[in-house]
Amino acid sequence: FALFLINRILSGAAEAAASGADEALAYDSLAREGNIDDWDTVLERQMRYRAAASILAMSLGAAVYDPALMEKAAGWLGFDRTFTQADTLRFPLFLTLGMALMALIATLRMREVPVEETQECSEPGSCGATFREAFRITLAAGKWILQTPFALVLILTGLLFDHIIRMLLTLNSQYFRMITLPEATFGLIGSGMAVLGLFIPRVAKLLAERFTPRFNFGILILLTFAGLIGMTFFWPIWGLVPMLVLYSVMLLSTFFLSRYLNRITDSRQRATVLSFKGLSYNLAYGIIGILYSLLLAGLRWRVTDVHPDFADPILENRVFMISIEWFPWYFLATATVLLIFARRKLRSTQEYKQIG
Repeated sequence: FALFLINRILSGAAEAAASGADEALAYDSLAREGNIDDWDTVLERQMRYRAAASILAMSLGAAVYDPALMEKAAGWLGFDRTFTQADTLRFPLFLTLGMALMALIATLRMREVPVEETQECSEPGSCGATFREAFRITLAAGKWILQTPFALVLILTGLLFDHIIRMLLTLNSQYFRMITLPEATFGLIGSGMAVLGLFIPRVAKLLAERFTPRFNFGILILLTFAGLIGMTFFWPIWGLVPMLVLYSVMLLSTFFLSRYLNRITDSRQRATVLSFKGLSYNLAYGIIGILYSLLLAGLRWRVTDVHPDFADPILENRVFMISIEWFPWYFLATATVLLIFARRKLRSTQEYKQIG
């Protein structure tokens, strides 16, 4: 437990430190060395490469975890070796370490694009040189978000899709069992969902180029509500389709948010603003996790009171099915509040005129 705790603390700190920095570096580098209008193409390719890497990682991870397959592979290489599950359990960890080393090498080759000098940073190296300056930049970025209606609405919109869909993706194993999918297919389904990442970014790029942000996010709201309603039916096997719709919404939302938010954010605070976005996403995900736990507790008590003869598996399945029925209406309520808030915030701003 102690090792797992240390691992989560270190990985969480690493994610927080990198959050927003990589995307900001890439965007600023493109602005300095190339054509910023190519960001859509860069983002599309990055998402497709990540999807391909996910497919490879899931397939390879499942393969090296199988002792019998590893023994055959060793035989093909001329080694006579017997593997146990305890041996193969470590192989994905070794592969992760190898990937981490390659990521470290790539990171060490990165060079940060210098920010143009301003009155606030008149001397080279003065920006961010102290913790006080770092906190000042962070507070300034937070203030800018609150004072920039379009940025605030963008982050809240992305948060709306992210925390609900990510919660459901966390529960996908139980959902797959409820729609009669064999557990042996879960890995294949994960790879199949990753395949969407090879095609959805292209669709996102076309939508972003042809339509306004208001239209694109309106489509995402309709798709999300349709997907959430579809999940409540628990169609055997075909119930996978609503989950694929929601996963596609996640990919589309990621593309749109990166495109729109980077375009309106100054390079001096781009990384910090993107970090605020990531922080808000994680906070919302944590909050909905707590709310969902409370919902399950209340539903379990209510179902037990009505059906005291239900055995544990039947009880848990019934509670889960009822809990999924809450998601469409929770999304509808929060989306309605967001739309009212966005209309009031953007009505008299230049951004509202830009989005049509």
